Amino acid sequence: NCSAVGSYITTENRTAALAATESGGVWGTGVAISPPANKSATSEPTLAAVSCTAAGECTAVGGYLTNTSEQEGMVAREVAGTWQPAVEIPAPASGESVILSGIDCPEAGQCVAVGGYSTAGGEGGLIVPESAGTWGAAMTTVLPANAKTSEPYEPLQTVSCAKAGDCLAVGEYLDSSEHYDAFVVPDVGGTWGADEVIAPPAGSTGIAAGLSGVSCLSSGSCT
Repeated sequence: NCSAVGSYITTENRTAALAATESGGVWGTGVAISPPANKSATSEPTLAAVSCTAAGECTAVGGYLTNTSEQEGMVAREVAGTWQPAVEIPAPASGESVILSGIDCPEAGQCVAVGGYSTAGGEGGLIVPESAGTWGAAMTTVLPANAKTSEPYEPLQTVSCAKAGDCLAVGEYLDSSEHYDAFVVPDVGGTWGADEVIAPPAGSTGIAAGLSGVSCLSSGSCT
């Protein structure tokens, strides 16, 4: 049993969110995922990632346009095999828009979603925790010491959790030399720590590096 998410183009030539499920080795017809109630007439919803705790019990994340033309994050949940309408994940107080790009759910009702949020001057990393089925407020990451502070760029790409409260998020950021560097953000015991820069291997130009995937099999053992 597998689940996949993404988007499709409607007959009105608009983007819509899509989920598809495989059962017994057979893929079913895709399901349209309704965006949050405050969607715009041309909300353009998309889903970027999905995580499941059991067959028919999944959570997917993405983004959409609101009726005030803001780009916000959204989360859609599949319950007992039926996808529910998505709910909004708003930008933090310091942000203007959100896009969610990664999620992991080590237990039912215990998920972590990550992505980026924009401000008037740049883009930061975003972490949104879920506890006992309730999504908390979006948390922003702290820029590494050598990051560019004017017009910063630090989105998170994805996240993996060995268990609830033990996760690792990854992404890239723009340093003060305007080079892209890879970084990780650890969650230990439910507390998110400081960003950690990942040095590139020998032979790197040092101009561009980033992380776009991660898998954590146990605490402290991630790739």
